[in-house]
Amino acid sequence: MLVMFREQGILRRFHVTPVSATDMLASSILANYLLTLPTVLIELLFARVVFHVTNLGDLLSLFVLVTVGTISFASLGLVVASVTKHHAGNPSPEPAPLASADFSLWRDPAHRLPAQSRAARCRLPPCHLSR
Repeated sequence: MLVMFREQGILRRFHVTPVSATDMLASSILANYLLTLPTVLIELLFARVVFHVTNLGDLLSLFVLVTVGTISFASLGLVVASVTKHHAGNPSPEPAPLASADFSLWRDPAHRLPAQSRAARCRLPPCHLSR
């Protein structure tokens, strides 16, 4: 979001407002932190209700860890966003090379598998590549 604001010139408009750059960055970090806390609480509740976890550990240490981690990663994200260029034609990052690889020449050594495994492998997504 910060990259798009910079590229569109929105950040320049903030210079004429009484909001300082520190206030803007601090509000971004605080917003990330306030979104992280309910997520952690839901995860703890989920652990207690679904998995019947009786001991959640030291909650103060967990709070400190979540606080330090959220502030660190949000700050790192802002640093990366401040030096990254946004490409208007390609707003999303490039897909992983493996995801776009061509598996048309891949062959499955099905003849080496036991009969139960051969039957189970046909239920897997790349089965059409090995027939």
